[in-house]
Amino acid sequence: GWVARNLESVVFRGEVSDPRMAPIRPRIDIHTAVSMPMLSQSKLVGVLNVNITKSHRQFTLGQLKALSILVSIIAPILENAALYIQIRKAEEEYRSIFENAREGIFRSLPGERFITANPALAQIFGYDSPEDILASVTNIAHQIYVNPDDAAEFSRIMETQGEVINFECKANHKNGSRIWISVSAHAARDEKGVLLYYEGILDDVTERRHAEEW
Repeated sequence: GWVARNLESVVFRGEVSDPRMAPIRPRIDIHTAVSMPMLSQSKLVGVLNVNITKSHRQFTLGQLKALSILVSIIAPILENAALYIQIRKAEEEYRSIFENAREGIFRSLPGERFITANPALAQIFGYDSPEDILASVTNIAHQIYVNPDDAAEFSRIMETQGEVINFECKANHKNGSRIWISVSAHAARDEKGVLLYYEGILDDVTERRHAEEW
């Protein structure tokens, strides 16, 4: 703990009597010990602690130097490993939100097909699974939109404004019925401004629209 707080290495030979240290679980079998902070770009990622329990052995200067080199090699690896774990955790959390969201979440190629779809999106349009809607819908403009003018207007807004909010229109259900949907999406582009895909969320607002009509 002292090494972690002060970012300094310590070497002990014999009984630990340093007033700065108070062993939580004293071990009389340890005759020599070294603790080194593991730093990556001045950030603490751990502490290396090595003990010798044979009374006739001591750390040589060469061994201490080797441990120092080892720490300098391992510290960035530990930091990267911790970052990787954080990224994986974030991906798992995102995946959970994506899979369990009540709204349809999608990515699509403009006017063509969905390239990503969550279970809610498939359910809204009556498909059995995300895989089903990805494979079945090959032309969004013709298969999803009831009115071709709505498809054209959606594309126009995305091209001129880069996003659309609460765009409502009639859509085709897989069983042949018509539903009302509300779409909010934005255009994703690369660093050169080239359009990659549309990304957004979609709600089934059929019940509300029917209530308003009555």
